[in-house]
Amino acid sequence: MYKNILYATDFSKASLEVEKRVADLGSQLKSAVSVIHVVGYGSTVWAGGGGYFVLAELNEETMAEGKKALAACEGRFPIQLTNTRTVQGSPKKEIVDYAKEINADLIVLGSHGHTQVSDILGTTASGVLNKANCDVLVIRTDE
Repeated sequence: MYKNILYATDFSKASLEVEKRVADLGSQLKSAVSVIHVVGYGSTVWAGGGGYFVLAELNEETMAEGKKALAACEGRFPIQLTNTRTVQGSPKKEIVDYAKEINADLIVLGSHGHTQVSDILGTTASGVLNKANCDVLVIRTDE
């Protein structure tokens, strides 16, 4: 069935449940599992008539935190991960591009992440669903 699964995570609280399900799925299917974490360039918020503004700029510290969280994720996985990557950029684009690069046949991600403005601007999950060249499993989360 699925031989190469890509798990996309933002390390939100809800992602821990998704992580467990990905590990179970990979183990049951005897699939290779890879993980990607994308650090956005900055958080944007709609400011009404004033347009959008950036809340936080990306810096080396943010990338280092992402890499540290990814290493912790590797330690929690009960199966060996094939590839792991922390990158900066647009989550939708980076997830889809990485899935192509590693020939993933399934992308798994949670339905909600860190930001509530995603309801206004469009979610990462819907962007990945629309652009991916493989199947996408969006796991519903409580967050």
